[in-house]
Amino acid sequence: MKITHLTAHLGGGIGNALSTLCEYTPQTSSSVRRQVICLEVPEKRQFLERIESAGVEVVVAPSPDEICRIVSDSDIVQVEFWNHPATLEALYSMRSIPIRLVVWSHIAGVYNPIIPKKLVTSADAFVVTSRSSLNADSISGCGRPIDFVCSAGGMERLPSIERSAYSGEPCRFAYVGTTNFTKMNPAYVRYIAGVGIPNFKISIFGDERNRTELEKQCMELGRPDLLDFRGYSENIITELRQIDILVYLLNRDHYGTAEIALIEAMAMGVVPIVLDNPVETGIVENGISGVVATTPKEVVAAVEMLAADTRRRLMLSEAAKTYARALYTGEKMAREFSEIYGRVLQEAKRQVAFEDIFGATPDEWFLSCQRNRSLYEGRAQIQGPIKRELIPELYETTKGSVTHFSHYFPVNDQLRRWKDSIASLEVHDL
Repeated sequence: MKITHLTAHLGGGIGNALSTLCEYTPQTSSSVRRQVICLEVPEKRQFLERIESAGVEVVVAPSPDEICRIVSDSDIVQVEFWNHPATLEALYSMRSIPIRLVVWSHIAGVYNPIIPKKLVTSADAFVVTSRSSLNADSISGCGRPIDFVCSAGGMERLPSIERSAYSGEPCRFAYVGTTNFTKMNPAYVRYIAGVGIPNFKISIFGDERNRTELEKQCMELGRPDLLDFRGYSENIITELRQIDILVYLLNRDHYGTAEIALIEAMAMGVVPIVLDNPVETGIVENGISGVVATTPKEVVAAVEMLAADTRRRLMLSEAAKTYARALYTGEKMAREFSEIYGRVLQEAKRQVAFEDIFGATPDEWFLSCQRNRSLYEGRAQIQGPIKRELIPELYETTKGSVTHFSHYFPVNDQLRRWKDSIASLEVHDL
């Protein structure tokens, strides 16, 4: 059985998910042979090398004709889906090729970006990575079975750290992941500024996209040393050995699903503090495997409690580690997909009308995944005033934003007009 994975890139969560799936496949199904189409040249080779070391071929940046040739020769095509312009372009090029289609959605679809309902109903199997996605409009009323396979796997392989050895030292705090405000809570600094622990600071591991803005917020609140930017680490496991508490505060409307960074930290006994967002509350059980907070006051109380109460912190640490290592295994992920493939293989190959799902032009592809289509449709430019909470989404330069699409398709005038109009938008607290 030949499975071809189509992914925009091999960064972050998707790189870890696919490499784990490839590594565990030989242990669970000798009949499954995988290959990966990676539409962009990887910026970092970490996950590419893991996949290739597992004996899986990775085809990087192929032409549309080559994509069609590869998928035609595959028993099943598994699309690693989020609204990346390269993915939607590739799918459009495949519209006349008979395939068996499995879609593994790496966005929640509850907020923005959405998952087109026709994609859900057109796939031979539609797989979500978070149970919170079952509440998305396009999924909850789709009238078909939905599969769930979490993309966080292989946690049982991580080092098991004995946290009690650190009980006499000051707590070490961190945030792991992007500082992109479509993911990180834009009010992150405000949530933690009230912490009264002497010399308190949070190490930030990940991209530094919004470093200037975050440091400005720290200065304005009189806490210039609150954040310690450590940059992206290709070996975050080594860093997690030195961390006691993960202060993982995400945007209320974030697009994420499995939150691999969160689960990795838990698997190594790092105690998480999260907000009461749907995805995080599906992972962290308040008072059992971490702390779920709602307000800045509650975040501050959680930070100070965990720093002061070593016994409580170690109990939560052990529970988080046990939970993550038992539930999020690579073998479980690979076996669940083998069962899905066995079912899908009974179906005949067929053409999927991707142009009916996403449209026929880059601006239509972009719009197909937008929850707030009224901002764009029928207008020469985006028109304000806009709600303040839409700022991260509109000013984003990647993550399937209008700027991202315009960069990919610079000759598309409609995308360019939308992009160029962002700078002149009025922002109101509506």
